[in-house]
Amino acid sequence: MTTSHLDDGEFARLLYAKIGDLIGPVFTASIESAVTTGDALRIGSEPLNLFWFAHHTVLMAALARLPAIPCLSYGNAADLERQLCEFILRGIGLNEAAIASHLDRELSPETGQSVAAESA
Repeated sequence: MTTSHLDDGEFARLLYAKIGDLIGPVFTASIESAVTTGDALRIGSEPLNLFWFAHHTVLMAALARLPAIPCLSYGNAADLERQLCEFILRGIGLNEAAIASHLDRELSPETGQSVAAESA
């Protein structure tokens, strides 16, 4: 991906379009549902941009930790995960009650719905 960004960007554009087509409708519907139920405020006029902002945030945090000696020391991994989740969820418009209800709950032991993998 980095090479594509530094070159003509064609591969990156194709991959982003594929991801946007797969995730965009679900993400947008989820944000709309959260706004309707009062769990979130509408942020901006392009909901899919919020997904990409979250994606870029996680990507850059991961890249900074990729080398054997990380470029940035974020400290405790569990604290980093929580802080990153809170940052992103606030950024896409979720309110504190909705964030706490999802981040503070116990995960279900059930496997849930299967997800079909699709290649890029």
